Amino acid sequence: MKWDGEEVWATLGRIGRLIETREEDSPDPVAEKAKAEAARVARLRAMNLGKIFWDKDFDGFEAYSKELSSHLETARNFAANPSGKLVMLGGNGTGKNHLAAAILKTVGGVIYTAYEIGVNLRNAYGGNGREKDVLDELCSARLLVIDEIGRSKGQEADLNWLSHVINKRHEGMLPLILISNRHMRADCPEDTGKGCRKCLENYVDDDVISRIFEDGQVMKFTGADWRGKIGMEKHGGKRE
Repeated sequence: MKWDGEEVWATLGRIGRLIETREEDSPDPVAEKAKAEAARVARLRAMNLGKIFWDKDFDGFEAYSKELSSHLETARNFAANPSGKLVMLGGNGTGKNHLAAAILKTVGGVIYTAYEIGVNLRNAYGGNGREKDVLDELCSARLLVIDEIGRSKGQEADLNWLSHVINKRHEGMLPLILISNRHMRADCPEDTGKGCRKCLENYVDDDVISRIFEDGQVMKFTGADWRGKIGMEKHGGKRE
C-alpha cells in the first residue's frame, strides 16, 4: 500500500489529537492533590477553625489519663451521633479545643469565640438585617461551637444572644458545644456555698444552665496545662 504525503500527515495529525485527548483525560496526580488540599483548606476556613487546629484529630489526641480517655470516647461518640450539647470545662491546655476541633471537622459546622459573636452582632446593628443574618448562621449551622464562654463579664446584650441561640438550637434539635475555662458552682473549690467569680453561673443566665442539664453532657478537664508543659520542655525549662 502506497501512502502519499497528505495521507501521512493527516494520519499523524489524528494520532496526535488522540494522544492529546488521552493526556487531558488522564488525571495529573500533583494537580489532583493540590485541588484536594485547596478544598480542605477552604472547608476549614469556612468553619472559622484556627490554623493550629487544622490537623487536630482523634487519633492525635494524647489521652494520658483515665479522665482524658473517657473524654476522648465521649467526643468520638458525639461526633458519630451529634445531638444535644457538650459543655467542656477546664483550665488552659487541657485538651478541650483539640477534641472540639476533631468533632467539628468530622461533623461540619462553625466555631466562634463568644467575643467574636458579640463583635459580629455589634457591627451588624443598624436595621439593615445583618444582625438577623449573624443570628441565623449561629442558629442553623450543622454544629455550633462557642469558645471562651465566661471569659469576661457578659453585658445584657451578650446574655440575650447566647440565650436566644441556645434556645433556637435546642428547639431545632441541633447540636452545640460550649467551651469555658470556668467551673460549675457545684464544683467550686471555694466551699462557701455561694461560689466564686470563676463559676460559670456568673456568666450565663439560668435558662442556659437549664438547657445544658436537660440534654447536655458536662466534660470536666481537671488535668495540668499540657501546652505549658510542652512549651517549658522545648525551652529546656522545668515544671515543679
